[in-house]
Amino acid sequence: MYACLLCSPTRGGRADGFQSLREFNRRRETQPLRDATAGCVFRNPEVPGAPSAGALIDGAGLKGAAVGGAAVSELHANFLINAGVRCGRGDANGSATAAEIRALVGKLQAAVKEQTGYELATEIRVVPYDHAPPPSPSPAHL
Repeated sequence: MYACLLCSPTRGGRADGFQSLREFNRRRETQPLRDATAGCVFRNPEVPGAPSAGALIDGAGLKGAAVGGAAVSELHANFLINAGVRCGRGDANGSATAAEIRALVGKLQAAVKEQTGYELATEIRVVPYDHAPPPSPSPAHL
């Protein structure tokens, strides 16, 4: 026998719980929730009436575009995915590097600018990472 418990994040009751479930299902259908992604990459243009960043990327024919293991989601063009990684399945074999993600971001920005005139600004923040191994502890710290 199976039981389903629907919890509401607020004290609004059952109607709010069903609304939350509907919102989750809508997101599951329109966003790559099962792929390894950092969420939306670009901000929507702040020009009144401008298309969304995802619509600009999609309109430029870039869904599925890839650089190495980094790819534009086929489900939502404003999401970059680490191809091959499916969240929650334990098969984390994606191969995207930070350099490939950054190269894909640049490719998308250039293509959208060239085709539409819109400049895509990133929502993500790039944190520098030094690939050097950590220093070995000195004998005084052992």
